[in-house]
Amino acid sequence: MKKYQKQLVSLLAGAVLGYLVYYFFLINTLSLFFTPGLLSIVSSALFLLLSMVGCAAIIYLLLEKRVSRWMLVLLGVTYFIALFIILFCRHRVGRIAILNPLVGLSQLGNWEMLMQSLLNLLMFLPMGFFFRNRKPWQVLLGALGISLFIEGMQYLTMRGMFDTLDILLYIPGISLGALLFRLLRPKIE
Repeated sequence: MKKYQKQLVSLLAGAVLGYLVYYFFLINTLSLFFTPGLLSIVSSALFLLLSMVGCAAIIYLLLEKRVSRWMLVLLGVTYFIALFIILFCRHRVGRIAILNPLVGLSQLGNWEMLMQSLLNLLMFLPMGFFFRNRKPWQVLLGALGISLFIEGMQYLTMRGMFDTLDILLYIPGISLGALLFRLLRPKIE
């Protein structure tokens, strides 16, 4: 694939993925911080632009198969800040635990629930980068630990609910990310 084709694919796919991340995750979070008005509109536009550009940059880096150390650090910090905002900057919902994953699976017929579940899986693909050189059992054990920690913290802080379906989505997301980065073998310069 030629360089301009990689750039075009990155821009288009990044715009779509960035919009989905914004629509399903960031738009609700922004309403917690900004009251309706000009500042809310400007911040929403900025976050939409940042999510689209960030997704496009990640896709481009995956297609190029190389990344500089400073870009890797910048993307990593941005990723973990975004992950924190998405997972923990929500309205308090109380301590709710959904221990039966079939409850969530039964709702996958709903388009919004299906998209949210797909984005939950995709949201953890980048974390697989940190497991790219690990054995499969280490990846699964690490993914399980991270998933349990996140869901446990959401339960304790009441900023989400402990949902076993989310755990079942985070684990393959991290595992697929580790496999993807292992296969792509991006060079860190």
